[in-house]
Amino acid sequence: MYFDSVDQIKQMIENYRNHIANTQLNNEVYKWKLIEDYKGRSNLDAEDLHVELKSIDYRNLIYHLSKATLNQMTKSNPEEIRKLFVELFDESLDLTKRIKDFTEQTKVLYKRLGEKKPHHQDERAVSAYLTVHNPEKYTFYKYSYYAKYCNLLGIKKRKKNEHAIEAQRFIQFIHKSEEIKSNKYVGVIHFGGRTINLLPKIFFDSGKNYSKEEIAQIHYHILWWLSYCRKIKFPSYNSKLGNTRGDFFEVLIYQYSKYT
Repeated sequence: MYFDSVDQIKQMIENYRNHIANTQLNNEVYKWKLIEDYKGRSNLDAEDLHVELKSIDYRNLIYHLSKATLNQMTKSNPEEIRKLFVELFDESLDLTKRIKDFTEQTKVLYKRLGEKKPHHQDERAVSAYLTVHNPEKYTFYKYSYYAKYCNLLGIKKRKKNEHAIEAQRFIQFIHKSEEIKSNKYVGVIHFGGRTINLLPKIFFDSGKNYSKEEIAQIHYHILWWLSYCRKIKFPSYNSKLGNTRGDFFEVLIYQYSKYT
């Protein structure tokens, strides 16, 4: 259940705070020092990009073969690698696309060198490149931690380097068909000035463009259904079928604030 997951996340954060207080993260200090030493790099204006990339010590934050294969590709094709890093660091582009393009295009480049083994430019390596370059926005990534987090939330894990579907708790972004697919949730998402309505399948007609009034009526109908819920009590003044003053998003916020 959603609220159970929220409680688990809050408990995980509290446990982490206690861990920091007890250990001072002494075993992790090297990561902060690494960022302090290399912040803002890779320097893509460097005359010798191979020397520039080779000089950055990522320690154990990336697989050792990730750096070895990157050095090999940069030595042979420095301008192509420079172009790929320029695109990877371009904040005007979608992050998922940047990661996907970098991993796929470096793979093509590595194969062109006659190599048949993996090129090891995976999400973990890319996260390190991004984090060292811009630590205010990015952070390091490791699949094992991601997998444990998915298990905690009870959601399906993606495979390593699987970019076809960008999944999160409520919706999936299917890049191949450029579609958005709802998971088993009903609600409203407000983001970037846009609204995404997750509606029950019983109301959905793929060949129809719903007006705001029709979507509002669907919301009122859902709230009317919820007024009969015994597990969570929805306020009746917001959940009457004919109540045109009810706001679905505000009702959800109200209920969320009660249980968190």
